[in-house]
Amino acid sequence: YHVDSYNCTDWALDIFNSVRTNRLTIPLYGIPDSPMTQGSQTPQGLYHKLQQMVNSNDPEKGNITIGIIKGYAGGSTGPCN
Repeated sequence: YHVDSYNCTDWALDIFNSVRTNRLTIPLYGIPDSPMTQGSQTPQGLYHKLQQMVNSNDPEKGNITIGIIKGYAGGSTGPCN
């Protein structure tokens, strides 16, 4: 794991694309102070790709759900164990 070159988004896309015939590629975005000048795969890039797929009536549109707000976790009243 490396936030610039192999992060949670890279891992998730590798798993997801391993079972797809058409690879999902996402836009690359810069991470502040990153040496990766070409950008990195980020959750933001994945979100923007999914949003673009929904807005363009992509054939997979029915499989995409975005914009759901689950709410916030409640406050803690004790020490973390």
